[in-house]
Amino acid sequence: MNFPTRTKTHTKISAGTECFSTSTDGQVLWWDIRKMGEPTESLLLCPNVKKDPRPQGGVSLEYEPTMPTKFMVGTEQGSVLSCNRKAKSPSEKIVCSFSQHYGPVYAVQVC
Repeated sequence: MNFPTRTKTHTKISAGTECFSTSTDGQVLWWDIRKMGEPTESLLLCPNVKKDPRPQGGVSLEYEPTMPTKFMVGTEQGSVLSCNRKAKSPSEKIVCSFSQHYGPVYAVQVC
């Protein structure tokens, strides 16, 4: 099944050769732009696997260049997920979830 990629952004780590993307398939994928054949890392957007094992569809991404391992994902389901790429386990990578919207979060911005 093909899902549209909603957003992508370049990070300031790895000599400027890395970017990451999200899609409505519920994944965040990291890429090395020198080898775009397959992602280098992935994260399934399941903020509470015990309560609901289905991933949330990602529609927006944002990160702070001074903290490139931390980022936020806006979802189709109205949540904003605060994430830490370098956490030890997949369940720890989604630090917290804010679910205040009734529709998709098409943009997030670090203030």
